[in-house]
Amino acid sequence: MLKVGNRFNSIMCMLTVILLLCGSSTLLSCSSDDDQDKDLVESQDKGKTPKEASNATLTDSEQEPLGDEVEYLTDDYSYGDARITEKVTYARYSGMVNYNFIYPSKDPFGNPVMLSGTISMGEEVSPDVMGRGIVLYNHYTVNKASECPTQGDLLLQYLMLKYLLPSSRLIMVSADYYGFGSTSDKNQAYCLGGNNARASVDALIAARQLLKQEGFQWDENELLNMGYSQGGQTAMAVVKLLTEEHPDIRITRTLAGGGPYDMVATYQNFVSTRQDDMPSTIIGVLLAFNEFYKLDNPRSSMFVEPTLSHIDEWVLSKQYGSLEIDALVDTTDLNAIITPPLFDLNSDISRGLTEALDKENLCKGWTPRKDEDILLIHHKNDGIVPVVNAEHLYAFLKEQGVENVEMQTTNFGQYLYLLAPYARLIGLGDLVNSKGLLSHGGGALVFLYLSTTWLREHYGYTDIKEITL
Repeated sequence: MLKVGNRFNSIMCMLTVILLLCGSSTLLSCSSDDDQDKDLVESQDKGKTPKEASNATLTDSEQEPLGDEVEYLTDDYSYGDARITEKVTYARYSGMVNYNFIYPSKDPFGNPVMLSGTISMGEEVSPDVMGRGIVLYNHYTVNKASECPTQGDLLLQYLMLKYLLPSSRLIMVSADYYGFGSTSDKNQAYCLGGNNARASVDALIAARQLLKQEGFQWDENELLNMGYSQGGQTAMAVVKLLTEEHPDIRITRTLAGGGPYDMVATYQNFVSTRQDDMPSTIIGVLLAFNEFYKLDNPRSSMFVEPTLSHIDEWVLSKQYGSLEIDALVDTTDLNAIITPPLFDLNSDISRGLTEALDKENLCKGWTPRKDEDILLIHHKNDGIVPVVNAEHLYAFLKEQGVENVEMQTTNFGQYLYLLAPYARLIGLGDLVNSKGLLSHGGGALVFLYLSTTWLREHYGYTDIKEITL
């Protein structure tokens, strides 16, 4: 059983996670403004160029900088500097400390770029108290600029570190991905699993160096890799990238839920059903693949009115969260959002898109390590990311001889019906349909439950005692 106070608080906690994993800014918009939330630091890197951000220092004048720039050489470009830019604590995330940092990586076109990420840990971890291990947390779909990790959207990290696993001494590393944080002036690389994985892996490498520089220690044999939705895709792309380029970095376990691992099968599913419970995801994929795979399709060839005339305002402005965009679109009928040629798999535009999507297919074309430990979780009736993704990935991993891969897919109906009345009660009825809570959110609930349950079992959580160095 999870140690979460009482059943009511458990439901509150899980529902909050569902909101965030569905990409909602609804709950956080009810919180106090950022100026009120931050105990320490008003972020100084917003709107700055990567070069300006790289010269930033800690904003708390009473704190000494955490160290000089860290320089390291990569295989594909010259020296770049990773640097902690600020230490941040938040009132609503009491007991947690965050170190925002920038680091060298690559943009979707393969060019050098400075990206941003954050290191999160409980206050109990210090250079004198050893960390339990590192969790590479790959974030889910976000659309609002303020929803990325370095901008303070850290509720899941907080729930993991301080609520569901209090005093766990885990250290979490989270990348913003391209298009957020230090690159918020760029369009996001939405569902480009390969590029987002590179952002996460480069963040991990930089974070480990920065932590060591500042005297932090942890069990370096413990590396958890996890993510849900877009984060699930990224988590599996991280496995692929580490296998191919960083075989020395070993993952203890990958926990991936609700991810679009087979983008072509996902596209074909929507062509068949003409429905998407979260249409903002379809819009985001079309925009990202069109730009970063240089498909050069005019917007009018992809979208119909009224969506066509509001792409800049609703999506590219990054002023709205996913559910807010869905409310503005005001339909789950894809016929009312995208153009007829996109439903014809033999059309020129469809063939070009399919070819691009296939390049992000994680269900073929690589050789995973046979000793990988992977848990896949997916709602059987997911109306946002169809379950065929998990089924195809599971079959591929088994065919490749991966020894420890587990898949859990069901309709998770008991969770949906349990939380649906509560969602309506607190004014979040837009998350509820005829089947209860959105199925993707139900999968998120089970993903969190199974992930934290495994973590407690793996670490013998009840026996964890503070280790003082």
